[in-house]
Amino acid sequence: MTDPGPAAFDGIGFDDQILLIRAAAAGHGVALVTDTLARAELDAGSLVQVLDGGWPQEFAYWLVAPRATADQPPVAAFRPWILGEAATG
Repeated sequence: MTDPGPAAFDGIGFDDQILLIRAAAAGHGVALVTDTLARAELDAGSLVQVLDGGWPQEFAYWLVAPRATADQPPVAAFRPWILGEAATG
């Protein structure tokens, strides 16, 4: 696995996807979650999908973020890294 560096481990971690979705919608970062659980926020526009497709696993995951921050440099830098990790999975 590629080392994302120490900054990747800063901040809050969540074991519950609903709490993670709520945190992302409140502007606290991006969330890698199942689309089913994030559907209401995605439909309402409080979150946007920031990857072109789902996480390539048995269960699909979606990387989502508030629309206002979806194109900011940290999110833009995270996208290719997480896609690379998925490709080497």
